[in-house]
Amino acid sequence: MSLSSKNDKLFDSISEGMKPAAAVPGTKRSLSAPGTAVGMMVGNANESLRTRLADAEAKVDELARDKAEAEARANAKTKEIEGADLALKLDPARVRRSRFADRHPNAFVDAAFKDLCDLIRGTGGNTEAAKVRPIEGDPNFDYELASGHRRHAACLELGLPFKAEVHAYSDQELLKQMRSENSGRKELSGFELGRHYSGLIAEKTFVSGRDLAGKLGVSQSIVQRLLKFADLPDAIIAAFPDPREIRVEWVDRLVEAWQADRPRVEAEISGIVGQAGLRPATIYRRLAGVLSRNKVITREGSVLGRIRLVHGCPAVVLYKDAPDALLQRIQDLVVNWREEEGSGT
Repeated sequence: MSLSSKNDKLFDSISEGMKPAAAVPGTKRSLSAPGTAVGMMVGNANESLRTRLADAEAKVDELARDKAEAEARANAKTKEIEGADLALKLDPARVRRSRFADRHPNAFVDAAFKDLCDLIRGTGGNTEAAKVRPIEGDPNFDYELASGHRRHAACLELGLPFKAEVHAYSDQELLKQMRSENSGRKELSGFELGRHYSGLIAEKTFVSGRDLAGKLGVSQSIVQRLLKFADLPDAIIAAFPDPREIRVEWVDRLVEAWQADRPRVEAEISGIVGQAGLRPATIYRRLAGVLSRNKVITREGSVLGRIRLVHGCPAVVLYKDAPDALLQRIQDLVVNWREEEGSGT
């Protein structure tokens, strides 16, 4: 029952009690009866009180409406803030690397990283915000990185504030964020991605390469190729000054060489370790037992063409004006050789 309804009943009962009773001989009329001056004063007072109570109730309703509108505006503002990408300036020492990090340690010491440090030093911090998620139960850190590991390392090394957006990512949301950022980073190598993916499967984050590809939105064929990096022995990886330069098309030959003649490969590794400045392709050929096929075809001092490796496969590169007849003869030679090889002659 509303306040006004209760008031109306109250005043009605008062008015009912003030109605004149039947005349009784020898009795005096009540001073508060409606017909008396006192009764009129009481009636007027009741009407005034009724009006004031009605005004008070209207004021209460108005205040309630104002409060509801204020709460609605506050809730809308909260949702707006929560939905916005708000970047905070964090202490990089309170932010830890993700256990899903995909960067090789060389990515934090190479020339590109030094250039990044110079850039961040000049701007007083990273201008492109990284992404982090809040963590609990770790007294040393407040946040975990989702993306921006190199920017974080640079700010940590330089002692500058770390600009980052805070999101409540689940593990899979965090991995999707890393995948989203990786797709725009050309410098992330196949080796890093391959070892990263194989690590996720080894930790049972995903049950298979197919599962990983489906949930992270990656091509399954690409994932299967990159997972080959997990088959590389650590000794072969260590032979390369920067494993990020190992090409995916080299992996099968390197693994086959290790399985076929491990002592030879180990001897090559020992020799490679003592030599500086070797190109990755040279290291690959020595470990895989592939002779150099890069040759120049010359006659009487004129360069007619070159033989070189293209994506690990030998290719003949002719001079620019090579006639179609020469191309046809090369094609016939390849076909004839294949036929003779197949017949065992």
